[in-house]
Formats: sequence, structure tokens, C-alpha cells
Amino acid sequence: MGGIYIHIPYCRQKCSYCNFHFSTNVTDTGRMSDSLIKEVSLRSDELRLLDIETIYFGGGTPSIFAPEEMQRLIKEIGRIIALNKVKEVTIECNPDDLTLDYLHSLYNDSCINRLSVGIQSFFDDDLEMMNRTHSGRDSIDCLENIFKTGFDNVTADLIFGLPDNDSQKWERNLKKLIEFPVEHISCYGLTVEPKTQLEYDISRGKVPVPDDGIALDQFYFTEEYLTPRGFVHYEISNYAKPGKIAIHNTNYWRQEKYVGIGPSAHSFDGFRRRWNIANNASYMKKINNEEKFWEEEYLSEADMYNEWIMTGLRTIWGIDPKQIKKFTSSIQDEFFIAKENAVKKGRIAETEDRMFLTRRGKGIADSVISDFFFVR
Repeated sequence: MGGIYIHIPYCRQKCSYCNFHFSTNVTDTGRMSDSLIKEVSLRSDELRLLDIETIYFGGGTPSIFAPEEMQRLIKEIGRIIALNKVKEVTIECNPDDLTLDYLHSLYNDSCINRLSVGIQSFFDDDLEMMNRTHSGRDSIDCLENIFKTGFDNVTADLIFGLPDNDSQKWERNLKKLIEFPVEHISCYGLTVEPKTQLEYDISRGKVPVPDDGIALDQFYFTEEYLTPRGFVHYEISNYAKPGKIAIHNTNYWRQEKYVGIGPSAHSFDGFRRRWNIANNASYMKKINNEEKFWEEEYLSEADMYNEWIMTGLRTIWGIDPKQIKKFTSSIQDEFFIAKENAVKKGRIAETEDRMFLTRRGKGIADSVISDFFFVR
């Protein structure tokens, strides 16, 4: 199975914690839309080789694009592949974009059947610190509008580990969100990325340093709170009701193939990674002139092993340890040493055909996974 990721590289303003590629200059969205459509056309042979089951509009803020622009892109994809075989078409949205008119246009005039909403917090002081464009009230209004419109496949993002946030405040965020029939929730720990406004604000003492201990407590509390309420913790940051697991992102973790369209978008064909130029003006110029607009690399055996570990161990399904046999003896030796240590420390559990993170391991997943990496 394969997927298409389309990067819409625009935001109305920059969130303080974000280091993704985007522009706040939205005057050239029409030209960008044309360029995205042209890239889809240029890569039609690649798309025909994949059994496409998902399309994902990410960003940036895809809801900056009018529904008509989304429909143009989907129509071009439908010229190449059979849209009736596509199971999931997702668009990431900001709450302040989701008016009833916008939602009705999406619902009635496109094949988008899944919304991913960046709530992040229902508290205005948190949203102001993160430099979000919406308020807590906007989030409540947009969720009410979504379900009035008829969408029934909705995921929402929340961020834990915020400075000066205690566990009671985090619980109130979770409680407020599940008052709505949201059946997929993504909970991300705040990370202080280099060269972001958040890093600058912390270095100047304007924002307190996030407390890793509080963040870990909130991570564990999330599982304790959501699982009794019918959510499955199927990936480190993701919870879903039965039947509502995100197909597109799950295919990433299962190392399925995908094509990335747009500036900075990545692609994977099973043995090669490719990434588009991360500059809007250069991307559009090169696309229009049909010049090379990407770089690529072939994955080494060590790369393939590390990605197998990294993607598999993040999920509830884990990895099948018998698959280690497909790698060379030096990699196998490192794997068994790391596995023995992780099992001893209670970070990894295993059955005959599955190896997965324990509750303790989930809390320090990045550290556990990095211990398995093969580094030459």
C-alpha cells in the first residue's frame, strides 16, 4: 500500500516552537497550487506504480488553501490513480479556519473524509505562549462546527509538557477534548527546537524552561486517562478508538512507500529517500522550468535496520525479532546485545513473534530506540 503526502507550505504566523518549512507570505498561494499540480503530473509514473490508499494534506496550514484548491489537487491525482480505492483523505486544519461555510465546502465538494485539527490547548495563556492564531473559544467553536457538518473521522492534537503547566491543567485539556466525539487524539511533548522563538524566549528568561519530569508524568497520565475511555495507545504519541487508527501515518511506521509533493516534502520507495528543495520560490521556479527540484539518497543496510527499529518500536505492534535474520551478522550481534540489556531493564517485552516497548520503555522511547541503532 502507498500514500501521497502534499505539503502546503504556508501559515498565517509562526508558532514559537515550530521549525517546519513554511512561509507567512500567502500572496503566491495560487502559483504554489499550480506548481503542486504540476509536480503531481511530473511524477505520475511513480504514483501509478503504488497502490495508493491515502492522501494527506499537511503543512504548514493546509486550511489556508480554499476548498476549491484542494479539489483541483485531488482532481489531478484522480487523473492518475483510482480515487475510489483511496480509503483516507486527511487535511490538517487550524481551528480559526474552520467556519461552517469552509467545512460545508470541504464536506460537500471534495473527497476529504478526515480532519486533523491543531487544538494544542484550550487555554488562552498556553496558546499565546505558543503564538497560535486561535483562542480556546475558537477550538470549541470549530469542534462544534465539525460535527454539525457531518464529519465523523476527526483527530485533534494536544501538546503536553508546556512551561508552568501542572497535571491538573493537562487533565482539563484532555477532559474538554473528549467531551466531543473525537475518536483519534495525538498528544505531543513540547520540544525546544534550535533557532525557534521558543528557544530564544527561554534563553532570555521570558519563558520558563519546561520541566522534563512534569512532562513525563503527563505522558503517563495521558495513557491512564484515555485507555479506560476506549482509546488504544497504538503509537507513542497517538491514541485511537477501535477502527479509527490513522491509516496514512501508520503506513509510515510500517515502512510502506509514499510520494511527497511540495517544497521540503519527503518520499520513500522502499530503498531510497528523496526530499524536495525547502524553498518556495526555488521550488516553483524549478518545477515550472522542469529542472531537478529534489535530492535523494539510497539507504545503506545500517540505515534500513535503524529505520526498522525506529518506526516499529514506536507502535503497539512492535517488531518481529525474527526479521533480524535479513541483516548481516554484525548488525545482528548489536541487536541481541541491545535487546538483552533493554529486557533486563524492563524497557522491552517480547513474545515469540513480537518485541515491543513496556510502559516504562514508552516514557523514554527515544533513548531505548537509540540504544538499538547500528552506528559505524
